[in-house]
Amino acid sequence: MNVLITGVSGWLGRRLLELLREGHCAQRKLGKLNIRCLLLKNSDVEFARHLVKKFNVSVISGDLKERNTLKNAVEGIDVVFHLAGVTWAHRVKDYFQINTLGTENLITVSVQKKVKRFIYISSESVSGVKRDYSGKAIESDKPSPYCSYAFSKHQAEMAVNRIARSEGIETVILRPSVFYGPLMPADQVRFFRMIKNGRPVIFGNGKNLRNMVYIDNVVEAVLLSAQVKEAAGNTYFIADNEPHTTYEIYKMISEEIKGKDLRPVYIPDIFCDACYFLDKSLQYFGLHSSLIHVAAFMNKNVVCSIDKAKNELGYNPAVRLREGIKKSLKWCRDNNIKL
Repeated sequence: MNVLITGVSGWLGRRLLELLREGHCAQRKLGKLNIRCLLLKNSDVEFARHLVKKFNVSVISGDLKERNTLKNAVEGIDVVFHLAGVTWAHRVKDYFQINTLGTENLITVSVQKKVKRFIYISSESVSGVKRDYSGKAIESDKPSPYCSYAFSKHQAEMAVNRIARSEGIETVILRPSVFYGPLMPADQVRFFRMIKNGRPVIFGNGKNLRNMVYIDNVVEAVLLSAQVKEAAGNTYFIADNEPHTTYEIYKMISEEIKGKDLRPVYIPDIFCDACYFLDKSLQYFGLHSSLIHVAAFMNKNVVCSIDKAKNELGYNPAVRLREGIKKSLKWCRDNNIKL
């Protein structure tokens, strides 16, 4: 099978390559994979060489914003794993140029080049956030994105579904929750450090529920999406088995890092409400602040059901939260990342 992977410069893409190289169990039914990676034009040459040498892949350059540059990337490809996207941007338009337009460009060219299946990594944020808990979101719920990132992902989903209906290409959309684990970016390292250093900040009362998902569980879902025939045309939430309160998440991390109970500093809900208003106002004018955005939604409930993924994909998130935290901390130690 010939596959194209986008987003290998991000941590989910790199983790996918690592687990494929190690022979991840969810890959076995796919058989031997010939892997091609799409890198942005003018990317670091040394990084490209590293990919070829370490993972035995081929590398091709292109730009998701420029449709004509993608034709060679999808030539002869059976399955596209589209993981590339912008998570944090200073300008709102960057979300839509990469996440929405870029996705539409790639699937359009994939149709032209007779790609069989297109797997798009969206986001749980498409379902929205809730101040009060009202049950787990399911895939048939009406999407309720509130931030530009979530809107850009939702519009990309609509483009994927529209093109799939009109052109017949098989598509699978995955909506992972916030993931964590090996290869974590700097902001997650800072989060762990904040908890280790004592008196971490909790917005609200810490009782709001959140889904998390260990990165290897996401990779499992990505690979299952390529091999389950009945998955075509479907959307799936991907998360760990159960949600946890913010306080529980902080407490587990504190126990694993320090072996001590948590002593957080609580920030009132009114502060989050003010940040929520400011966040929406900034985005209305085309701007984005990651700090204000985080403060705006950290006291909200973001909870989804993974029953559909379990029943139809055979998805089984083997790594639970505490084990995932232990693995994440071990990765930091093994890579000399000081917490």
